[in-house]
Amino acid sequence: MAVFLQVITLFLLIFCGFFSAKGKLVDENGISTLNKIVLYFALPALTLYGLQKDASPELIHDLILVFFISLAIMILSGLIAYFLYRSEPNERRSVLTNLSMLSNSAYMGYPVVIATLGEDMLIYAVVFVGAFNLMCWTFGSFFFGGISAIQPKKLLTNPSLIAVIVGLVLFLTGWRPGRVSRLSVGASRRASTACRMCSFG
Repeated sequence: MAVFLQVITLFLLIFCGFFSAKGKLVDENGISTLNKIVLYFALPALTLYGLQKDASPELIHDLILVFFISLAIMILSGLIAYFLYRSEPNERRSVLTNLSMLSNSAYMGYPVVIATLGEDMLIYAVVFVGAFNLMCWTFGSFFFGGISAIQPKKLLTNPSLIAVIVGLVLFLTGWRPGRVSRLSVGASRRASTACRMCSFG
């Protein structure tokens, strides 16, 4: 019942976004600004929050396993899609391949994981998103424009990936930020689900 209520809450937030757009309460610029807030603040905050766990050999082993299994699944999905869509024009083939390989895991995945599995499982979603970002700016770029399209600078300056790296350092060292930083991250984290679901609607 608790999970059902959480999922209903997500749909209500989506409907809020939908009716806000339909009623002209929010225009295209507003939606764009909301997406930027999510990308640069809310998602990184949620990522940092998800990695604030006590490290143990078992958990570290599980996270490494999740990371490499995630990479393997995405690579395999991309290669299969690239083969299946070989008869399509190159541009369409690239789009379809990326759609098959790369999900909307960060933007939509985090709220669904929290709603259905609980915040304790968020750390696994964070590791998956780290693998996703790596694939997005390497294989994803390659399918669109070849080796020249891979831009390490964009990969290394991606806010979500930076948050994953910082969060992993905190996770492995056991260091926790000060109270003010924790409160700021917590506030941004709580706002992230509402912002994303409204923007999605």
